[in-house]
Amino acid sequence: MAKESIRILFIDDSPDDVEQASNILRQGEYVLKTNRVEDLVNLDKALSQQEWDLVLCENTMAKLDAHQALSAIRKKLPHTPFIVLTRKIGDSGIQEIMGQGASEVLSKEQWGHLLPVVKRELQLANERRSFRETNEKHQALETQYRAMIDGSKEAVGYCHEGMHVDANPAYLTLFGYQDLDELKGMPLLNLISKDDHPRVKSSLRKADQSGQIHQFSAVNTEGKVFPVEVIFTPVNISGEDCVQVSITDVSKRKGLEDKLQYLQQHDRLTGLFNRAYFMRELDQALKDNKEHTLVCVQINDLMGINHGLGHVDCDKMLFTLARHMREILGDNHILARIRSAEFIALIKDCQKEDAEKQKQALESKLKSLPLKNSAGNSDGELNVRLVTIDQSKADRKSVLDAGFTKPDISRLQVAPTTVQAVPDAEPQQAAEANTATPEATSVKLAPKSTDIPLEESSVPLSVENEVSAGEAGSTAAFDENNLSLMFQPIINLQGEPADYFEVIPYIEDKPDNYVPVSDFIRLNGNDELAGKLNRLVIQQTINLINDASEQHREVHFFINISTATLKDEILPTVIEQHLKTFGLAANKFYFIFNADDIVNHTEQAKKFIAKMKKIGAGIVINDFDNVKIDKDILKDITIDFLRINSELARPTEECNDDSRLRNAFSGAVALKKQTIVYGVEDAGLFSSLYSLGTHYVQGDYLHPVGPDIDVDFAEEQTLDSVEIKAPNWTAST
Repeated sequence: MAKESIRILFIDDSPDDVEQASNILRQGEYVLKTNRVEDLVNLDKALSQQEWDLVLCENTMAKLDAHQALSAIRKKLPHTPFIVLTRKIGDSGIQEIMGQGASEVLSKEQWGHLLPVVKRELQLANERRSFRETNEKHQALETQYRAMIDGSKEAVGYCHEGMHVDANPAYLTLFGYQDLDELKGMPLLNLISKDDHPRVKSSLRKADQSGQIHQFSAVNTEGKVFPVEVIFTPVNISGEDCVQVSITDVSKRKGLEDKLQYLQQHDRLTGLFNRAYFMRELDQALKDNKEHTLVCVQINDLMGINHGLGHVDCDKMLFTLARHMREILGDNHILARIRSAEFIALIKDCQKEDAEKQKQALESKLKSLPLKNSAGNSDGELNVRLVTIDQSKADRKSVLDAGFTKPDISRLQVAPTTVQAVPDAEPQQAAEANTATPEATSVKLAPKSTDIPLEESSVPLSVENEVSAGEAGSTAAFDENNLSLMFQPIINLQGEPADYFEVIPYIEDKPDNYVPVSDFIRLNGNDELAGKLNRLVIQQTINLINDASEQHREVHFFINISTATLKDEILPTVIEQHLKTFGLAANKFYFIFNADDIVNHTEQAKKFIAKMKKIGAGIVINDFDNVKIDKDILKDITIDFLRINSELARPTEECNDDSRLRNAFSGAVALKKQTIVYGVEDAGLFSSLYSLGTHYVQGDYLHPVGPDIDVDFAEEQTLDSVEIKAPNWTAST
């Protein structure tokens, strides 16, 4: 067994007694390092040279006594054992020296006591040292933890038996308290709405380490009620069993959720319910087996009216129509705008006579609407019909067919046109070019333009009709049918206003049946058509941006780029010159590239994207989560957004949680890029999106694909001459 090495400082004027004590301790299997002093000067010198494990001191010496030595020792070695060895000392002397802090008093006449006493004192000293070290570490951790809690933005409080014993500054601020003393001793229930008291009591009793989140309504010192999320965690404070209460104010999030819910259910221009919401209500009404009534309002030739009145006055007219419907029919019925020019009201349990009176009152009120179209006509442009829901109309199609004469697709036919680019055009010249360009949300393929080559500044964005025999059938389908541009808003999840829209082209492949062009292309098996289509979409989107610019509106469009377009080396130059003709900036465009195209056509993608960035356009990588792109590729590509499919949140056979979605966001965070989650179909996904820090979302749950871009993300749109009451999205603070 290895001997323990100890350092002993002897304070004794007898070398023989020191030798005697040393021999006893060596025989006790100690390895000694000793020093002997007998006066205060040498004592100070010895204390300054090193630490000592044990001090053995004679009680009475000629130059120094035990009291003086102990006083000097304790100043520098407060925890070192101090044992008095003496031949003569009385009871009062023992009491006095022990009271001063000596560890033990031993007689030099009983040397057999020395070894066990030294062992005991050294062991106690080691235990006390370990305790001090542990305590110091505990205090350091407690200080760090306290600093972390006090500096945390999350409100954290501590309760013992339901009463507050501590809280951080964020907790005090959340509930409106200035000082902790105001909160100490106050029941936690005083800060919770009475309706939630039973659930809070139960949660406090069942507090565990699971981190379960509870939702309650909290109350501050001003009596203001606000929604919170609370986690109860059992902790021990100073030996007392307590509960840590972590509270998050979710007012802003709830406000945004309410806004998203509103966006999902309402038409953004008029504030009425939208088609999706109305169809659900109509389906329910059809199942009731009761007699309900529909009031159907249809505006004929809305696009002509829009051209005749102008965009602002036409919007004002639609606002007024919606307001009149509210005034005459009342807000207690389901009022909706189901298409651009189709308005409808579902009046439940209404007698036919009463419905007829309301119809007549509405017709009378609507006569004042300005319905002047582009030809200057004003009669017969608006129809109001009553439809009774009964057993003869068992489905919603038959009901709507009875109410409206035909679907209002709101399309504009555009004649082929070639735009002449004028570099650095004067404002007046640009204005003249604008007036010569027709408005468009629906187009036909234009014939091939070969009059002036591109090198001579002619900028034909229109699509060539010259095709091979294999393409003839598909191209004919395009020629025979009208192409319609539809839009879906991309919404900032942080609640900040932004007019972002994805452009989604549709085609009528058979009467009244519209399909996305991407599906049409895939079914016809002709990828080259996608490239020609991209030119059409870009051309018409430039027209839309020009219209928005004239209305002083900042609108940004996201356009999907096909593989064929990616290989079109001159297209970026064509776009740049076309924009210059209108005096527009390219930063209104965001081009969406599929991740697999980036991987499979890397060099072409780099060149194309570099040209797009050079003119100022934005770049989006679509389905970045589904295809792994080498980091070296990304070094050469400037990306603005990463687009992530919401389907990654759904469990699969290989993955039964949302880890696929989280992995995709981890990649986005590593790249320091903003994210867009598309395909959001229900509200259940939002908790994950919030926690992951999603920037933008889009999907049918928020707003379905439609022909309008009349969406105001900050609040419902208002016009100066029409007072429209709109929801206030400002969250409680």
